Amino acid sequence: MSRFHNITTQAAALLITSIMLVAGCSSSSDSPALSEDDNSEPTTDAVPDPFVQNRTQVDFGITVPAYQSDALQVQLTWGETNVTAGWVGDELWSVSLDLPINTENTLSIIFSDSNGDIVLASFEQVYRTGSNAGDAFNIGAAQFNSEQWDADDDGTSNLDELIAGTDPTLDENSLLEIVDFHTINSRSGISVTQYFESRLTDERPFFEDIVREIDFTIAPVPVNDTVDIDADGNGTHTYAWDASSTYFTRTGTRTNSLDSISWVGVQTNFNSISFIDNEFTNTVTIVDESTREYREEIVGTLIGDYVKDWTTNTNLIGKLIEGTSMCEPVSGMGSATFNSSNSQEADTVVTFSKAIDDQYWRVEEVANGVTREFFARNLRMSFSRDSENGLFICEFVDI
Repeated sequence: MSRFHNITTQAAALLITSIMLVAGCSSSSDSPALSEDDNSEPTTDAVPDPFVQNRTQVDFGITVPAYQSDALQVQLTWGETNVTAGWVGDELWSVSLDLPINTENTLSIIFSDSNGDIVLASFEQVYRTGSNAGDAFNIGAAQFNSEQWDADDDGTSNLDELIAGTDPTLDENSLLEIVDFHTINSRSGISVTQYFESRLTDERPFFEDIVREIDFTIAPVPVNDTVDIDADGNGTHTYAWDASSTYFTRTGTRTNSLDSISWVGVQTNFNSISFIDNEFTNTVTIVDESTREYREEIVGTLIGDYVKDWTTNTNLIGKLIEGTSMCEPVSGMGSATFNSSNSQEADTVVTFSKAIDDQYWRVEEVANGVTREFFARNLRMSFSRDSENGLFICEFVDI
């Protein structure tokens, strides 16, 4: 019994000694040695958890403005990522990107032609990724800005020029002819300034009935010229003559609407060969102390051996010339359409326009499909009292 006890005691002592040695070795190999003055904690490098989601796949669907070319390109930039999207079909492009989650950067998309040389439109906004494994983000054509891209600074965007078939890198305006003037309403033979408003004086009421003669063919013809305007500036003007198989009448009604003066009327000319009818409306409105708006529409027809018809629309802004009753057109637009059954005369559409900051009036004439564009230094009002300078009466005693 005594011998068995001694053996057990020795074995236990040996086991304790072994455990202490192993513990000492483990401490010296796995932990840094600390000096008596070192109170810092041991550190270890962090290892990413492979089971935590930290990336997301984003599918970008991009619909660009409509334009056809074999050299189109869509470039996407987000942070430091810059990729070229792939064409899907029609206006749809797409690209898929593996991006960090919960990250915000500016998303920029450039739509271009000529393999990136001519920018057509662009999109830009801040985009932040989510925390899902996948996401989708779509951009529509209406979200693109094309107006800011104008390579030749001619006021027309690169996209619009390419669609129209012009060169976006060349300012075609610099190549246009410059003429002294362009005359509007030249086919109608109507001028409210000359034939109606200039017949009035500052008197109110104003009445005048004149009978005079004009030479016509082989004998003089009496002309009746009657103006009847009341104290408020409302009334009529009639000019007429009759030479048997030929007659001419021009009548207009004047209306004072407190801030504007309007004329509505008709001019008719009949002879053995043709009948001409012109119906017109003309309104001059006070905008401010020195600015007036001029609106006019004329619809005319000629019936004879062949038929002609014309329509003119004019909308101008005029500046009052100090010390006069006249205004000079400084901006605005207008159009005139002329059609004829006579094969010797071309069907024609004329448009003109000028912004307040433009130097010239821009005129476009299209005759039988052939286009001519040019600049005009001045705009003339057909048959006006001061047509050389294109002026119109715009200051009235009534308002």
